Amino acid sequence: MACPWSFVDQSALTRESMPITKKPWDEVFFGSTCKKGEIEVVVIAIGVHTFLGKVAHLVDYTNNVGHFQKVLSLSVCLLIIVFTCIGMFPHFYMAFVSSILDMWNMMIKILWVFVGSYNNW
Repeated sequence: MACPWSFVDQSALTRESMPITKKPWDEVFFGSTCKKGEIEVVVIAIGVHTFLGKVAHLVDYTNNVGHFQKVLSLSVCLLIIVFTCIGMFPHFYMAFVSSILDMWNMMIKILWVFVGSYNNW
């Protein structure tokens, strides 16, 4: 550090509301912001060996699926199915009604042919 003390904001990592006083040779985490004073740093770790790297590694390799995530995914799937059915209902309803009317019409024509031909016997 260039001066005997500096105020460093590490709230992105530690969620502290106030900057922390750092003295020479104190560790400063990557992602920190110097609010007051000057800092010269020597990098002692990179990649997964840093604090942020360890956090990212832990988050990346978690395979646990929580209860809320299961409920949320099921709810979204059900909503998609319901809205798809509601959206497709008029199309299927009209096709169903049309096919029923066509069958009714065919039945009447067949009966008409049989009744008409019965009278000619």
